[in-house]
Order: sequence, then structure tokens, then C-alpha cells
Amino acid sequence: VYLPTETPQNALNPTWYCITFASGILAAWIFARDQMAFSSRTLVSVGLIGVVGVVIFYKLALVGNSSELARAHVVLGPMWALVTVGVYMPGSFWTRLMSHPVLVWIGEASFSIYLFHYGLLAWLAGLPMYLGVPAGVAASLVVGRLGYLLIERPVYALRQPPLSGLPLPR
Repeated sequence: VYLPTETPQNALNPTWYCITFASGILAAWIFARDQMAFSSRTLVSVGLIGVVGVVIFYKLALVGNSSELARAHVVLGPMWALVTVGVYMPGSFWTRLMSHPVLVWIGEASFSIYLFHYGLLAWLAGLPMYLGVPAGVAASLVVGRLGYLLIERPVYALRQPPLSGLPLPR
């Protein structure tokens, strides 16, 4: 296991994430035990202040230099986890926001939007930016939604339902 200060650049070995992963498991365990101890606003605020603070400290070279920002994953990971947990807490402002019909509509088609957007943007690359960007976004949304309706949903319907009546593994 590598120490956080010994993070090798572009390493394929995942052991350098062990400390960050363990801190995430600890945070999840604490949160599961004391879920009502923190509000969504508190978690998101503390997490964002932590992430922005770490980035500013590195960019201003108050700790290390900006090229070493990737090594701050030990702090950035748990701070971003606080933001994620705060955003997805039941009943939070963020959960209500993400339940808006427009965002649900985009979310359902997000995989198809992702798959088609690059080709559409490449196809529209000859347009001036002030026309190409809005046209690319609009085309990506429309084609992505069509991909969802005509490809994804029919494929989802072909899936077999989970086996019922079987004993669960112990």
C-alpha cells in the first residue's frame, strides 16, 4: 500500500487508493449510524468548502505546487463524498431538484446522449461556435432521446425478470 504522498503518476496499481477507499468506507459507516446528525446543506457546504479550499491551497502553492494536486485525493475523495451524500439525502433540495421532469427526461436518455453527442458535434464542427454549440446540444438531446426510446427501452423490455421463489444465498 502506497502512502498518499507517494502516489505514482499514471499508476495502474490500485493499491494507492486503499487509504482513500478505507476513509470512504468509514464515512459511510458513520453516516449510516448517525444519518440524522447532519443536514444535506451541512454536508454539501463542508464538502464544497473542503474541495475548493484544497484546490486553492495547491494552486497558490501554499501546500506543494499545483502539479501535485492529484496527490490530494486523500482529502478530495472524502470531501467530494460528503457532497455526493448531501446531494442524494432523501428530501433534500438537491433530490427535489434532480426529480424535476426535465432533468429526469435528460437522465433517462443520458447514456444515448453520451453515445451520440461526439459524432453530432464533429458533424456540426464547420458551423461558427455561436451556432454549432446550441445546435450540437439540441441535436444531442433529440438524437439521444430517440436512441433511448427506439433502442434502449426496447432492449430493457427484453431482459428476463429476476428469478423468484429461489432461496437467497447465505
